[in-house]
Amino acid sequence: MSLAHSAFQIGKNLNKTSSGNAFKVMLETIESELSTVAWDTYFKTFLREITNIHYWSFIKTYEILEHNRNNDFLSATIKEIMDNEKILELNKLAKIIAKEIDDLINKITRGEVPVSFGNEKLHVKLKRNYNDLKSSYNRSGISRYLFNTFKVNSDKMQLMETYEINRSKTAFSKENRKFIQNEPDVQTKSSYLGAELYLSFKEIVSRIILESHLGIALVIDAKKDINHRFNREIKGIKIIRLILKPNIYFAQKNRGFIILIKNNGYNEYGFFNQIRYSFDSDANLLNHKCQLKGYLFPTEDISLFDYFKI
Repeated sequence: MSLAHSAFQIGKNLNKTSSGNAFKVMLETIESELSTVAWDTYFKTFLREITNIHYWSFIKTYEILEHNRNNDFLSATIKEIMDNEKILELNKLAKIIAKEIDDLINKITRGEVPVSFGNEKLHVKLKRNYNDLKSSYNRSGISRYLFNTFKVNSDKMQLMETYEINRSKTAFSKENRKFIQNEPDVQTKSSYLGAELYLSFKEIVSRIILESHLGIALVIDAKKDINHRFNREIKGIKIIRLILKPNIYFAQKNRGFIILIKNNGYNEYGFFNQIRYSFDSDANLLNHKCQLKGYLFPTEDISLFDYFKI
């Protein structure tokens, strides 16, 4: 059991809540009612905002589209999207779920587990998933590290705020690692590492929940879907490059950035931030080459601070 696996299971079981089920049905209905161009515009705008605000990204998407209503190039497309009254209903549901996910993560970091989802009693499977996430978080040592780091000097809490402002929004990105490495003060560097793991935990878990819930995570069968796989590790960060078999990437219409690699019951989770694909001279889809590059999340949660060597 890992943080990523626990989060993925929570996302799968969100449909067992009335708001989670209604949200997914509403989103599918909106897709069916919009033209291909309008849906593509809406979904791609949402994907650009998903980075670290999970379900709040739907509200942000609405604000961006509203701001661009008078864009001459997109006005007709945006009008079609905004004229669909179900968008506002979707936003209401997104706010409900977003608040519950924020509450879940905040309570997990305090050693608590929610007993309800909004006004609903937790489904037994979702309750089990919540407890699994709490156990994974406890094993990670994040809370212990933060307590030991910040208890010495409460002024260090300001360092976390400073770091949060300056970091990129991608967990353990190259920019974030450099920012931490270039800090000359050992204690400040330690505080920055703690802040990065804490913020990354919140962002990664909420994003996995969202993509699992919506069914937009890219699920890959290690034996059937991968032609070649390349792995390397840089300072504890596992980087992966996959060359997929024809049509695997394109078979899924709506895709996020979380990946799940299944291999005989052994699951690996990660996210990709680069994609390259090419076709043959006849643009034959069956002869295309698709290459993904990204990062794998740790498969073991125990003492994550020993895992990363920043």
